[in-house]
Amino acid sequence: MIAKGIGLIGIRIVGTAGPEGTLDFKGKCRGDKKVLVLILEKMKELGYNGGRQAGNDNHIAHNQNEAAALQLKMRIEELFGTFNGVIHPERALCCYYAKTGSVMVGFEA
Repeated sequence: MIAKGIGLIGIRIVGTAGPEGTLDFKGKCRGDKKVLVLILEKMKELGYNGGRQAGNDNHIAHNQNEAAALQLKMRIEELFGTFNGVIHPERALCCYYAKTGSVMVGFEA
C-alpha cells in the first residue's frame, strides 16, 4: 500500500540488498532524472569504478522500463567511459517482487 502511494506522487526509492536478504534503504528522491543521479552516487559510494574491462559483470534489469535502463547505461558510460554489461528484463522472483517500472543494477565493485 505504501509503495503504491509513494509511486503515485513520483517518489523513487533506492536501496541495496541487505545481509538478511532485505532491502536496505539508501535514499529517495522525486522523479526519474534525479533517481538516476542518486543511483550513480550510490554505485560510486559502493566502489563501482567502471567494472572489469572483460566480461559481462554488470547487469541492468528492468521491469517493463527499458527506457530507464538504457538511460542509466548511457549515464554510466558518460561517467565511467564504458559499460561492460548487459541490459535485460527482470525475471522470476525479481519480477514478482519488483514494482512495474523498476530498475535493478548488479555490478562488481
